[in-house]
Order: sequence, then structure tokens, then C-alpha cells
Amino acid sequence: MIRYAFLISMVCLFYSCQQPAKQKEAEEENEPKQAAVQKSDTAKYSMMEFKRISPYFQQNEEQLDTTYFEVFYPKFENPVVDSFVQKNLLVDGESTLDEASDSFLSGYNEFVEDNDDRISKATWFKKINLKIHVNSPKVISISNFTYEFTGGAHGNYYSLWTNYDPINNEKIELKSIIPDYKRKELVKIAEKHFRMLEKLSDTASYSDQYFFDNHQFALTENFGLLKDSIIFYYNPYEIKSYADGPTELKIPYDSIKDLFNAKGLNYIKSIAN
Repeated sequence: MIRYAFLISMVCLFYSCQQPAKQKEAEEENEPKQAAVQKSDTAKYSMMEFKRISPYFQQNEEQLDTTYFEVFYPKFENPVVDSFVQKNLLVDGESTLDEASDSFLSGYNEFVEDNDDRISKATWFKKINLKIHVNSPKVISISNFTYEFTGGAHGNYYSLWTNYDPINNEKIELKSIIPDYKRKELVKIAEKHFRMLEKLSDTASYSDQYFFDNHQFALTENFGLLKDSIIFYYNPYEIKSYADGPTELKIPYDSIKDLFNAKGLNYIKSIAN
């Protein structure tokens, strides 16, 4: 493990300030592009970047490398909406980004100090990207894409979706827009779309490729409201192997419009407009 001069460390650490994030292509496969502020967006926000790095550097061929913690997220002008966003940014129980970054980086720093020269050349990273999919007067739909590598054959990633009612200041739960007594019909329709997505026949078994309990199709609670459809997002390992990746099951609103209650239909109308 090579420790570089104090000057290099300080220059890199000064870079790790909070600032507006530029639009850029995602580096990792499956990572979404940064959300742009659209003219049709209702709640005003700016995309922000937060970055912290470890003081321990690696010499990999001709490049310097170090472990880092990086976040791209929307900063809303409305403090109530922004408070909701922050809750979906810090999903591991931390109170602030500083606390979250310190927790991640200290794990790597301790690993380096405990292993000294025996450490591998691999550095760690954790990248969090909050993307806004819907920003209407009555619905804000956000996904939290997190990609983390702490050694091993590959990193791990997941997307957590959240939907928010900015007027009533409440999280939108699936049961609040589609009543429980219509859940069975929702699952039935969703399974038809799932089999079409996966190119499965109506009688094909889930026993070989999928991880459904008792080989029965089930909906994930991880869902988002999009402009023309509802998305149910299955993360890696949830119903398939890591190699198979995530599953994005989208069901057009037209296919399930009769299942929504008045509140749900009101949300959908708001999104469509």
C-alpha cells in the first residue's frame, strides 16, 4: 500500500465539496443518467454532488486510485419536499451525508491499517444516484440507485423506489391507491405482463430460473409511478441470480385503471397532465 504526499491528499479532499452536479453519462452498467430539471417539473430543485475520498492511495499501473463515497441527488427549494428526499437518500440509518460517508470510508481505512502491505490493489467505492421520474403537482416519484464495491468478484447494486404526495405530505403506499381486496386481481394482471416480459408460456414453471416462494408469482413492494405505467422493480437476488440482473416490470395504467380507487386515479391524472 503506497501512501502519497500530504499535498496530494489535501488537493483531492478539497475537491470533495458539495456543488451542483453536471450532466454526465453513468459509468457503471445499470446506473441511470442524471435527471435534468424539466420545464414541466412542478417542485423546483437543483442536482447536487457530494463526494468524499479516503486519504489512502493506490498506484494502479500509471494511475492513482483511492476509495470514494459519491452522491448525486436533487435539492428541492421546498423544505418539506426536500426533507422527504433526504429520508430516501439516507436509507442505512445515518442522519447526514457526512455521517454516511464517514461510516463507509472508515471501514476501508481500518481495513488498510489492519492489513498494511498485504492489502490488495482494489479500492472501494459507493455511488448513490437519486433520479426523479415524476414531478407533478400531486406526485413525486424517485428512485435511489446505489452501487457499492468493497472487494470480491463484483460490486452490488440496487434501486429503491419511493412515491410522495407533496400536497398531503405523505408517502404513497400501494394499498392506498389499489385497495387490498383488489390485490389478487392486480397480481393476476401483473403475472400476465411478467410472463410476456420474460417470454414465458402461460404454463411454464418458475422453479428453475426464479426465486419465488413456493414457485408462485409475487409482486414486490418496490414500485414507482411513471407517466403512463406503474413499475415494479425487482433487485438482483430478489427473484433471479445476480448474473440475470434486475427486473423492471411495467404495467400500463390502462391495463389496471379499474383497480385504482379515487385517490389513485387522481394521482394518475395528475401525472398524465
